[in-house]
Amino acid sequence: MVASRNMDSKIPGNIVHLKRDQWHLFFRPKTLAWALMDDLGASIFHDLRRSIGIPEIAAKLARELNISACEIAQEIRRFLEALHTQGLFAEEAPSSPVCPKTLQPRSLYLHLTARCNLRCVYCYNRKERENWQGDMPFSLAKRVLSQAKEMGIPAVVLTGGEPLLNPEAPRIGEFAKELGLHVTLLTNGIPVDESKARALAQICDQIVVSLDSRCPAIHDALRGQGTHARAVHAVRRLKEAGAQEVAIAGVITRLNQSERFEEFERFARGIGADLAVRQIYMLQGDERDQLFVPDFQVLLQRMDEDLEKTVVEEEPAGADAIWRNRCSAAFGEIAVDPQGTVYPCQGLINPAFRAGNIIAADLAEIWTKSDVLAKVRAITVEDIPRCCACPFRYLCGGGCRALAYTAFRSLTAPIPEGYCAFNRILAEGKLWKAALSSKSR
Repeated sequence: MVASRNMDSKIPGNIVHLKRDQWHLFFRPKTLAWALMDDLGASIFHDLRRSIGIPEIAAKLARELNISACEIAQEIRRFLEALHTQGLFAEEAPSSPVCPKTLQPRSLYLHLTARCNLRCVYCYNRKERENWQGDMPFSLAKRVLSQAKEMGIPAVVLTGGEPLLNPEAPRIGEFAKELGLHVTLLTNGIPVDESKARALAQICDQIVVSLDSRCPAIHDALRGQGTHARAVHAVRRLKEAGAQEVAIAGVITRLNQSERFEEFERFARGIGADLAVRQIYMLQGDERDQLFVPDFQVLLQRMDEDLEKTVVEEEPAGADAIWRNRCSAAFGEIAVDPQGTVYPCQGLINPAFRAGNIIAADLAEIWTKSDVLAKVRAITVEDIPRCCACPFRYLCGGGCRALAYTAFRSLTAPIPEGYCAFNRILAEGKLWKAALSSKSR
C-alpha cells in the first residue's frame, strides 16, 4: 500500500509551504508538484513531517472531533495516497538538457518598420530607430514568413516601430494568415481608421493596442497629447469592424502604478476590449530609469493584496503549463528587424546579438547554427547564482535576460532586486491560480 510505504520513508524536506486565507499550498520547487489543503489537512501534514505516526495523529483528532480514531487513521492513509499520486513525494530527477535541433520558436517577432508616429518617453526602441533604415519590403517579409511556416513556428507578432506605418503591413498580415499562422498585431492605434479597422479585423487573430492607463492625463503624459482618446477610438473601431480579439496593453511605471489591475480591466471592458494586460517598465540604462522605474515597495504591497483577494475569493484561472527553467529568448521566440537581421528576441535587438541575416541564410539555418542564439539559448535558471535557492525559480525561469543585460551587461546576472520581487509575486500567483483551477474541476 502506498501509504504504508510512505510511513517507512521520510517526507522530502524541500517541500515549500504557502498560506493565504483558509488555504495552504505545499509544493516541490523543482517539479512544481503541489497539494492544496485546508487548515486541518495542513495540521495533519505538519505532524507527519515531524515524524508523528498516524495512530498518534488519529488519536489526537478523535478526541478533538469525537470521531473514531480508526476511521480517522483510514482517512489519513487515503490523504497520503493522494499526495503520492500528486507527485509531492516523488524523487526529483535533474533537469535534462533540451537539444536545440528539436526545437522551434513559438513566436516570430517581425519588425515591419522602425518608424513611429509617437515618441513615448520610455520607448526601448528609441536608439534602434536611428540605426534602422526603411520599412521591411513585402518580398522580404514573405521570405521570412514562409521559412517560419516551414520551421513549424505557429505564430507571428507584427511589430515595429508602429507597424501600420509600413504601407505593406496589411498585405504582410494577409500573407501570414494565408500560411495559417496565428497573427498578432501590436499597434498604438493612431493609424487605425475605419478602412484599416475593417481590413485588420479580417486578417488578425489578435490586435493589441497600447494604452497605459484608464486616465487620459497619465496615458498622454507617457505617449503624447490626445493619444488616449485616439487609442480608445481605435479599440472601438476594431471591435465594430468585427475583430476577433482586441486587447489593451499598458506599461507599469511610477506614474500609473497606483492604478489597480481590476480597475484597468474594468476600463478595458468598458471600451469594448476583450482583454487587458500590463507589463513592468523595462530598464533602459539611461536617465529615464530614475523617472519611470516603479516604487516597488508600494507596487509589491498592492500586488500581494490582490493575490490574497484572488485566493480568498477562490478565483481559478486556466492552468496553463507553468514550469519553466529559462527566459524565452532564442528558445520560445525570435525576432527579425526590417532589414532581415535575426536576434534572440525583441529585447535583445542590439549589435552584440546579431545572429545572422535572412538575405544571407535561411531562418532555420540561423536558428540551428548561430553561435549567438546557441549562447543565449543555453542559459537556464541554474546558471543564475542568486536563483539557485529561490523556491519559485522554476516558475519564473530566472527572469528576462534582456533586462539582466541592460542592468549589468551580463546574460547570466540576476535581474535587479525590485524586478525579482515582482517576478516572485507573479510566480506565486501562477501557482495559486493553477492549484485553485485544479480544485474547481
